[in-house]
Amino acid sequence: MELILRQSGPRSWPGWILALVWMVFGVAELLAGQPVPSIDVTGFEPEIRRQILTAHRAVTAQPRAAEAHGKLGMILQAYERYEQAALFLERAQRLDPTDFRWAFYLGVVRSELGRTREAIDVLEVARRLRPEHLPTRLRLAEALLADGQTAPSQALFEALRKERPAEATPLYGLGRIAVLSGQRDQAIDYFRQALSIFPTYGAAHYACGLVLRDLGQTAAARHHLTLSQEHRLERPVVDDPFLAAVAELNLGATLYLTRGRALEAAGKIDESIAAHEKALERRPGLVQAHLNLITLYGRRGQIEAAQRHYQAALAINPALPELHYNHGVLLVTRGEVRRAAEAFLETLRLNPFHPEAHHNLGVIIEQEGRLDEAAEHYRKALREKPGYRSAHFHLGRIYVNQGRVREGLAEFQAALAPPPAASDEEAPGYFYALGATWSMVGERGQSIAMLREALRRATLLRQKELAEAIRRDLQTLGDK
Repeated sequence: MELILRQSGPRSWPGWILALVWMVFGVAELLAGQPVPSIDVTGFEPEIRRQILTAHRAVTAQPRAAEAHGKLGMILQAYERYEQAALFLERAQRLDPTDFRWAFYLGVVRSELGRTREAIDVLEVARRLRPEHLPTRLRLAEALLADGQTAPSQALFEALRKERPAEATPLYGLGRIAVLSGQRDQAIDYFRQALSIFPTYGAAHYACGLVLRDLGQTAAARHHLTLSQEHRLERPVVDDPFLAAVAELNLGATLYLTRGRALEAAGKIDESIAAHEKALERRPGLVQAHLNLITLYGRRGQIEAAQRHYQAALAINPALPELHYNHGVLLVTRGEVRRAAEAFLETLRLNPFHPEAHHNLGVIIEQEGRLDEAAEHYRKALREKPGYRSAHFHLGRIYVNQGRVREGLAEFQAALAPPPAASDEEAPGYFYALGATWSMVGERGQSIAMLREALRRATLLRQKELAEAIRRDLQTLGDK
């Protein structure tokens, strides 16, 4: 018995709500006479099993209570047990069709299960109950697109784009629709707009890469497809108290790992460490948490703690490239350069296409004076990660030292395309190198312009020694 009303004509809100309310009593009686579905807690940790079974007992004790059914559905949703979650959310939505939460959560769960038509029905109900709720409209637009209803999906995405220009997801949706309609250039534009808002949007990188590949733009396609692999699990998340309420019910390790990553991205290193350690309390063998903690403790200068997590991860899986790469970075911070080089070599043995390992190994080799070998590592880094600013800079510096000034100039220019953010602490050095190189080829005007920009950025970032060196060079060029 599916209590989703389809209106044959306009109806006021109060009438629509009352039409649902008057049926609730009958539904409650019907459900009270049905057995409560059983729950499979196989594979859950003891703490989580207790959480689920307690909620299940509450449903058994209160078979007419929408809140009890909905809470159990939310808990199961939090652990991605969508089939079981749907059973209880459907019962909650039938018991209280006017509660937005049950319609919204049921729509999300049905979408995750691929039950697109059913998801659309219940998300329409949720939208009527709370028209301003952004995640409902985004889910509905995505479900309509998945169901092949491109016109209503496009209309929703367009409305959301105008209403929320800082959201990347509507632009990604419009890009997918443009691909389906054969408008490839328009699709690329939408994907690039989405990526300008959320640069680590893995799905947008992948979609953009496929379109560029079809258009024969191989280098650009490879760039986006590489980034799609690096960020394959990342997508924009809309702050939403309803979905946050579900996430808070998850007591498992994965949630703490996700929280830890988000806290690290926000610069909250101590909080990130705490979240990762909680993840390991719940699942000691979670190797990704150990990998992340190597870096996090390294950033805090807590070398012994970082080494402890390196050894723990090594015992679990010694064949992980990121394990040896993270350890290499840690060794660099300790000044153990030769051991760091060995760690980066091991990273490349396991993954020959690791751009950061090529770059870092190149830096070590360059410092030893092996310029040709270092340059080859920088070139390999750039093949795997086009636009890698630091690799362009180091390669340019090698070319200049070898007397290949014009080639060095091109690399310094590439390091600054597109222009770095004002907060980029490496950027003043890049502009300085470009300005100095323009001077070497007799382009005084270009040199002064770049040195002025380098000085402006160095002053903004309070890089006093660099700023003073730039001022001296500008005086030498006769700039006042």
